[in-house]
Amino acid sequence: MSIPHLFSYTTLLIFFVLLSCPSWAQLSAAAKGQEVHQLYCSPCHGPRGEGNGSLAAKLQPPPTNFTDKKQISTLTDDHLVELITKGGGPVHASPIMPSWAPILRPEDVRNVVTYIRTLSRK
Repeated sequence: MSIPHLFSYTTLLIFFVLLSCPSWAQLSAAAKGQEVHQLYCSPCHGPRGEGNGSLAAKLQPPPTNFTDKKQISTLTDDHLVELITKGGGPVHASPIMPSWAPILRPEDVRNVVTYIRTLSRK
C-alpha cells in the first residue's frame, strides 16, 4: 500500500469515527458554554458552577449549585433557557438572577445550558 493511499484511508477512518460520535456537537456546545459561563456566570455561580463565586456570599438566596444532580435534574433545558434569558423574577426563581437577553445570543444561552448539564454529571 502506498503512502498516499494509506493517508487517505486514515483520513477517512478518522472522519467516520468523528462523524459517528453522537456527542461531538454537544462537546463543542459545552466548550462554548463553558467560555460564556466563565465570563458571565462564574462571579455568582463559581468557576466550576458550585454556587460559590466571588459574589455568592453577598447574595440571598444563594446562587444555584450546578453540580447538585438532584436539583439540576428537576429543571428542564427549556426552563434553564427561559431563566437565563428572562432572569429569575419572571420565571418565579431568584429575583436577583438578571436577564442575560441583552448580552447573550440564543445560541450562547443554549450552549451554557449544555455546559450546566455536564457539571451535574460529574
